[in-house]
Amino acid sequence: MIPAICRIFVLTSLLALAACDGDELREQPEPTTPAADTSTPDQPIARRATAEECELTMGWDPWEPYQYRDVGGEVHGLDVEIVSAIAEMSDCELSFVSSDWATLLERLRTGDVDILTGATRNKQREQFAYFTDPYRDESFRLYVRAGEQNEYSSTNLEDLLEKGLRLGVTQEYLYGGTVSALEQNPEYSGQFLPASVGEVNYSRLLNEEIDGFLEDPYVAAAVMRTKGLTDDIEAHPFAIETDPVSLMISRESVSPGIAQRLNDSLIELKSQDDYQDILNKYLEGG
Repeated sequence: MIPAICRIFVLTSLLALAACDGDELREQPEPTTPAADTSTPDQPIARRATAEECELTMGWDPWEPYQYRDVGGEVHGLDVEIVSAIAEMSDCELSFVSSDWATLLERLRTGDVDILTGATRNKQREQFAYFTDPYRDESFRLYVRAGEQNEYSSTNLEDLLEKGLRLGVTQEYLYGGTVSALEQNPEYSGQFLPASVGEVNYSRLLNEEIDGFLEDPYVAAAVMRTKGLTDDIEAHPFAIETDPVSLMISRESVSPGIAQRLNDSLIELKSQDDYQDILNKYLEGG
């Protein structure tokens, strides 16, 4: 009879041989202990996670007082200050590139530009861009040559077009549903004359290439003051209140996490006095 201790030894050896027969053994991971959450309850969620690296390029077209270059070559303006504050709060580096709006819109689509300002949200743009919460209201006025208001006395745009008004607009700008519907109407579409840059419309008006143009009243006041045109161009009673505008962020080049981070920072900024200080600064003349 085999002693009990020998039977145990033989059984153990057989089990060991059986385990080695076939594929290699997989190493068993050692148990791990979850990392402690070192965040504090009052930290914003975006600040608790490891910050994703963030470098943004803001596209801008000359549109004082919202965005413009000073005599020293620095980019300034209401929109520039708001985006700069949001970028800093989001731990993002910010650089600037200038072009006309239509080109910038296409570059945002392809991811060559990361963020644009003063954007109206629509389904077409949502296909290639994220939109933040609105950050300011926007309106447009009709501007005509000084002394010619009586020739275009109606405050209804369709009536003005019926009278032959040739209307200068900026390419790819959205002026609201009423203007868009008239612009797409074959009866009037030929009277909408686009310019790649809004400032071109001032010279086109004075050269009688157009009879009026649509412009943001703060922008128009700044441009006419800078160019010395306050006696040559005047505001018409016709005005348009459009939807509030947002920041538009490229889906191609910006992650959803960073887009959310920027929107959270915008919401935070709007709750602070600094936000109203920026608006008041430019309402009072920049």
